[in-house]
Amino acid sequence: GGDWFQTVPMVETTADESTTLNLNVAGTPEVLKFGTDMVVGTRTGRPEVSIKDSPLVFVGYGVDAPEQQWNDYAGIDVKGKTVVMLVNDPGFHAGDAKLFDGKRMTYYGRWTYKFEEAARKGAAAALIVHDTAGASYGWDVVKNSWSGAQYDLPAKDDPGARLPAQGWITADTARQLFADAGLDLDQAYKDANKRGFKP
Repeated sequence: GGDWFQTVPMVETTADESTTLNLNVAGTPEVLKFGTDMVVGTRTGRPEVSIKDSPLVFVGYGVDAPEQQWNDYAGIDVKGKTVVMLVNDPGFHAGDAKLFDGKRMTYYGRWTYKFEEAARKGAAAALIVHDTAGASYGWDVVKNSWSGAQYDLPAKDDPGARLPAQGWITADTARQLFADAGLDLDQAYKDANKRGFKP
């Protein structure tokens, strides 16, 4: 219109820092606190999001990459479930240059891809287990990035699948949750680094 400026509608969402994740692990209630244990947000544009009765499922790296002959979602329906996944690619933690791009992160290792794929699979929510080496930044970066206002295109202008809730949990929180469920996070890393991983 003869101007240097273009108006682009955006949606601004700020997570209430009193938000908690209330989990039931083997009959024992556990509460994860925003900023300390986890951070979560939504791209839905809704003023309130509540997810109930959503089992947590560990899906390795949350990657479905046919050209790599890799599918962490093989054999499981995650509709309505909360998927828990590792940051980065299998090759990074395995130290295997033949897996994906080894230490170099591919798009499959980025949190944006992981959340998009979880949404395409029908998950109710997704949580990424933070680790400083895998993410290449510390928890403070995650916490500060996910606190305060978040901006997105309105869903009507960007109609791709969106999760009702998505976020990160600290490595310590993940380790405790895995242990409380009778699992071992270190073993989960080893299992997730192998072809044929089962959620």
